[in-house]
This record gives sequence, structure tokens and C-alpha cells, in this order.
Amino acid sequence: MSSTFGFNTLGELGFLSEYLKHTNQALTEVIKERESEFQKSIDRLSSDGVSNINNIYGDPEYMTDLELKADSCAQGVSQAHDIASLFYSSFIVLWFSIIEQRLFALCKDLDLKMEIKIDSCENLGKGIDRAKKFLLKTKDYQIDPSHWGELIKIRALRNNLVHNGLMLPLNDELLNSEVALAPDPDIDKVFLDYLHKHNLLSEDSVYLLPQLDYCEYLVEFGENLLEKLGKDLDAWNV
Repeated sequence: MSSTFGFNTLGELGFLSEYLKHTNQALTEVIKERESEFQKSIDRLSSDGVSNINNIYGDPEYMTDLELKADSCAQGVSQAHDIASLFYSSFIVLWFSIIEQRLFALCKDLDLKMEIKIDSCENLGKGIDRAKKFLLKTKDYQIDPSHWGELIKIRALRNNLVHNGLMLPLNDELLNSEVALAPDPDIDKVFLDYLHKHNLLSEDSVYLLPQLDYCEYLVEFGENLLEKLGKDLDAWNV
């Protein structure tokens, strides 16, 4: 059973790696094409003698045709980068879902059961917490602390993406002021440090900027996590 668990899981992550690779290639090509078109529009604008590069982000009513073209190309570049960010964000959510599903599948394959009395105050939790508790209570198995700590931080990132999108919770006191936006001061410092460590934050620490290298890191981390679980299952001889 452990071999099947390991094969299915690592195969699934291998598929995710290919999905990430090929989708990123397609996105990169689109970004390059749009940046090339933007540069060409700027070159034409610069040699026009009438148009002004400083006008391309102004009022369209007062733009020349070349300025309008450059403005449209600039928006195209921005949209391509936004699409890439949305893809990397969705990849993080998908990755976490797969890891969570595999942990549940492991508990089901092991037919782990707990007897809970009606007056029990036992809180089994949900998601990865539930899987961890079942492994601990029924098999006395503790998921590697370093792996677990990383999973908790990734879950916090996943939850933010699902509930807040690419923006961190903001400091409500600054929303109606002229002061620049800032993250909610109640955000867990460990989580913020994690985001900075992996270069996932904008300069103002307000927006999440997931990138390819972090998604590649997730695939590698997931493989290490689940490979260790598979080896431990072999050690259990179940």
C-alpha cells in the first residue's frame, strides 16, 4: 500500500511540475510578445516628431494615434503580468489541495479510526490538522516538524489567496486617509517573514506577487514531504 501511495502521489506532483513548466512557457512567450510590441510602439512614437511618450498614460481624447497605440500596448503588457500572477496564485491553491487530499487518502488507505465518546471534548480539526491528528492518535506517527511548520505557512498563504486574493488584509485606520496603504498590524509576523523570505510581497508589503520560483519550490517540497511519508509507511510494513 505504501508503494501505491508513493507512486500515485509523486506521479501527481510530477504532472503538476509539467503543468507549471508548460503553462509558464506559454505565459512567458505572451509577455515577451507584448513587451516587444510595446517597445516598437515607443520607437515609432519617439521618431514621430509630434507625439510625446509622456502622454501615453494621459487623457485618450488628447492623444495622437501613435500615443494611443503605445498606451494600448502598455496595458497589454500589464495585463499579461497580471494573468501570470493569477496563474501562479491558482497553482499555489491547487498544490495545497492536492497535498491535503493525499494526506486524507493516506488515512483512508490505512483505515485509521478513532473512537470518540459522546461527551468527549476532543477536537479533531479539519483539513491537514485532522489528518495529522489521526496519524498521531492512531499510529503514533508525527509528521516531520519542519515539514509541518512549512505546511502551516503555506496554508496561511493559500487561505489569503482564497479569501483576499492578491492583497493582504489592510490596516482599516488608513483606508480613508491620504496615508499609503499598509498591511493589518495584526497579521502574524511569522507569516509576513515567510512572505519576505520567498520574495512574495510587493515593495509596500500590501500585494502578494507569487512567482515561478516559489511554485517550483512547492513541487520540490511536496515531493520531499510525501516521499518521507511513503518511506515511513514502508517502515511500518503496512
